[in-house]
Amino acid sequence: MAPLRTALIAAGCLAAAPSLHAQTAGSAALGGLRAVTVLVEHTSPETIAAGVDTAGLRLRAEAAVRRLGIRVMPAGARDSAAGVLYVNAFAATNDARDWYAAHVEVEVMQPVTIDRTPDTRLFATTWEAPVRLRVVRAAEVGGEVARVADAMLDELAQAWTAANPPAAR
Repeated sequence: MAPLRTALIAAGCLAAAPSLHAQTAGSAALGGLRAVTVLVEHTSPETIAAGVDTAGLRLRAEAAVRRLGIRVMPAGARDSAAGVLYVNAFAATNDARDWYAAHVEVEVMQPVTIDRTPDTRLFATTWEAPVRLRVVRAAEVGGEVARVADAMLDELAQAWTAANPPAAR
């Protein structure tokens, strides 16, 4: 019951906050991004049992970036300019398993350097959609996670398009 209670409290706090949109400051960092590796976080057996399809989330994410003309690189491929499209979803439930709190996050990480150590390349989050938390009935978890992920991928598409006008592509 504690995970659901925590999720409900967090949902209440998020609902009370002003409406959030994808970070506009990070949108410029998407300029010139032409390739990504899609990383969908491994999730718990409970989340999968709730209907969250991580393979489906990967396909959705790959299709979304391909529509933009961004190349999808296989995991482990070497491309010094490629970013990582990170997708994470999980669900927690109450003891009766009749309500679930579903959490979804989407972000882009890109290689960066630090001025004082220019030979060291790290990955940093350069764009992220605000995390989404939904409380839904058990039968709705998978569908709601897919809908939320699609909306977040649409936000990424808008940000990427703003940072990459047609003349720059």
